[in-house]
Amino acid sequence: MPHLQKSNSKKEGAIILLAALLVVGFIGFVLYSNYLSNLKLRESTLRLIRQKVQTHASDLYYFSNLLKKDIHDLASSSKVALFFENKALGMSMEYGLRFNLLTLSSSFQQVIVNRKNNSRPVFNRILFTDHLGDTLVDTESTQPSVG
Repeated sequence: MPHLQKSNSKKEGAIILLAALLVVGFIGFVLYSNYLSNLKLRESTLRLIRQKVQTHASDLYYFSNLLKKDIHDLASSSKVALFFENKALGMSMEYGLRFNLLTLSSSFQQVIVNRKNNSRPVFNRILFTDHLGDTLVDTESTQPSVG
């Protein structure tokens, strides 16, 4: 019988070793699968972040071009040209320049009211200055002035 006991003990040892190898193998498989899943999740997240950044960059580029166009349109408007023509002709504040500036102020206020992004005004304030930097129209002020 001692011979039979050694044989059973060898079988039990082999079964325990096989079970341990299976458990270690399964744990290794789970860890490796988890690692691969994390890599895929990271790649997916980075791809999503890149797409969002590119979308925001495109939106900012488009928005900045709209602002440039708005500013160009304001600066080259006929009302601005008329003010400078009248000033060059020697018109004074009493004889028309004040009216030109009030008209400009009204136009600028309309731009502030009408130009919105997601229902918020794009411009808070518009300043119109001469070549010396003197303020001619300030949409926050009630009275235009000539420098």
